[in-house]
Order: sequence, then C-alpha cells, then structure tokens
Amino acid sequence: MGGRFQSMATFGATDLTTAGNDVWARSAGGTVQDQGTRVLVDAAGNAYVSGTFDGTAYIGATTLVTDGVKDIYLWQIRP
Repeated sequence: MGGRFQSMATFGATDLTTAGNDVWARSAGGTVQDQGTRVLVDAAGNAYVSGTFDGTAYIGATTLVTDGVKDIYLWQIRP
C-alpha cells in the first residue's frame, strides 16, 4: 500500500489465519501529511516501506521529527 494520508494509517497483510485474523499489521503516521511511495518485499518476507513526512511521524515504535519542511523514511517491517 502506498499513497498520501494524514494522521495514522495501518499497513498489514491481506492473508488471514484460519480463524479469520490478520497475519500482521503495523501503523504509521504523523501530525501533518505523510506519503508512502514504495513497498517492496524480500525473499525472507520482510517488507520495506519508503516515503516522506512533515512534522512528527510515528513509524512503528520510532518517533521521527523533520529537520525542515519534509523528510524521508525507510522502514523495514519483519512479519
């Protein structure tokens, strides 16, 4: 999933367990405008999300603060 969003967005798997639960999901977002531009998955199943953010962004358990108007991020997500 990529695109523009404001506040929080949840990224996750489209696969469900036999009980109907998501396999995994992660949240990211911030105080102003955020944009996910690329999502890649490697052979081990790790997802890599890149994008831009303004202000403060909460990427997984990490808080990022811009050093100016807009900054970039690269987030590795292990399932």
